Amino acid sequence: MAIPKKKRRTITVNQTEYYWRKVSDRCLYIETGQNPNGRIKAYFEKRYFAVPQVVRAVIDYTINNKHDNNPLTIVENGDELFKTELEKHQQKRREENEEQFIRSNIERHQKGWNEYHTGKKYILEKDYFKALYPLMNSIRIDPLKKERWSLFESFISEDIKSAELLNERANYYRTLSKDTETQYQSYCRKAAFKDIEDALNVNPDCAIAYGTLAELLYDENDLYGFYYNWEKALEKGMTQSIDGFIRFDLKDTDEFIRISQKYLK
Repeated sequence: MAIPKKKRRTITVNQTEYYWRKVSDRCLYIETGQNPNGRIKAYFEKRYFAVPQVVRAVIDYTINNKHDNNPLTIVENGDELFKTELEKHQQKRREENEEQFIRSNIERHQKGWNEYHTGKKYILEKDYFKALYPLMNSIRIDPLKKERWSLFESFISEDIKSAELLNERANYYRTLSKDTETQYQSYCRKAAFKDIEDALNVNPDCAIAYGTLAELLYDENDLYGFYYNWEKALEKGMTQSIDGFIRFDLKDTDEFIRISQKYLK
């Protein structure tokens, strides 16, 4: 029997219109507008809230699992079904929100970047990394998203002239090289070294860039390069994150003790 117009609510799933009404706190009744014989009854062990997500979950389940011609489909496991479908829905929304967040930040940065090149005042560092951080973190979580890498490669190709900014980007490359799949590690390592090279060309006295270079060489097991650039960073006045350079595997070596005694008093 069709649901009376006054009591029914409407929802569209896959371009098909469905009518539904709450029979009780534990029973939901649904029928299609196109086919009044295509009816669904869903039962719940616990009291449920009659919201579109519940209705959509029941309809999706029925569409994907109905294998007979019975005009009335009974769905017994409404609670578990709704929980599963709601988790899928929430995950999809999270991914959509993340994508929108990344895109909107990049669009805002690119607008500022264009203004920067036309002589308008623009705080490059702030908006650049506000756009770059979530994109990089997204790649760290799921490095196989090819479209993200394409966007990333395009984004970081901008011609940066700030030594501090280049150094910070190199640091993120270094972090990314440790977290991503093997096929991207080499790319990130090379990009990090390139940014540090450019940073030191822009400002040969950029102490923190020497510090980052020391970290990169330490990762490569180049201890001579590590010692040389760590000392260079301290010589140039690096005071930030000195604790990060206290390498417990090196602390008893003569060179480490010499540099520590000279600069870390």
